[in-house]
Amino acid sequence: MSGTIQPIVMPKWGLAMQEGTLTKWLVKEGDTIRPGQEICDIETSKIANAMESTVAGTLRRRVVGEGTTLPVAALMGVVTEGEVSDAEIDAFIKKFEEEFAAAAKEAVESGPKSQTVEIDGIPLNYVKMGDGGTPIVFIHGFGG
Repeated sequence: MSGTIQPIVMPKWGLAMQEGTLTKWLVKEGDTIRPGQEICDIETSKIANAMESTVAGTLRRRVVGEGTTLPVAALMGVVTEGEVSDAEIDAFIKKFEEEFAAAAKEAVESGPKSQTVEIDGIPLNYVKMGDGGTPIVFIHGFGG
């Protein structure tokens, strides 16, 4: 391989953003793209906006189609510069997806685990975030 391969991934547009939907590709496979160019439209639970490329090169592969909902940092496309074969792109995609799945699983498994207590017959879930300090209780979903 005498070229480079760069991923296009689902962006994180805010602290609460967990996933986004690729609603429309604005470039075709084979198009040359540059940093700052709008390459696709993304919709989240809070906003809809065009995503700009952070890399330069040729869009060689759209990994997902329009209407696909993906978690943040999931692979959406592949950009190359120089000579890169289809087999090299396939290997890059496979490796990226394997590493992404492993990282996502580790994040879920290593994160805080909720526990359930029952108070006056009502089950409550809580997450203990450490010892010490003043406890804070957030109650969600009551009226209003």
